[in-house]
Amino acid sequence: MQRIGQAAWLCGRLAEARVRFERAVTVAEDEGDPVMFAEAALGLGGHWLNEHRSPVARTRVLGLQRAALAGLGPEHVVLRCRLVARLAAEA
Repeated sequence: MQRIGQAAWLCGRLAEARVRFERAVTVAEDEGDPVMFAEAALGLGGHWLNEHRSPVARTRVLGLQRAALAGLGPEHVVLRCRLVARLAAEA
């Protein structure tokens, strides 16, 4: 799911990418897959910081990204760094 979201995102189809990343978050939660969850949560962040999101959507995305970071083990260095950088930039 997140790969399809990534492909849509890279092609500039942001609305489709968000739908795909939302679905990937749900699937990752259902399957207990912390890597898929982290990648999907990162994808929901969009291209730019503070992208056209409502305060509620921004809070939700940041919460998902924080939860994704908390769920990753130390072996997932790259994903952890990406999440830390994104959260720092959003702050």
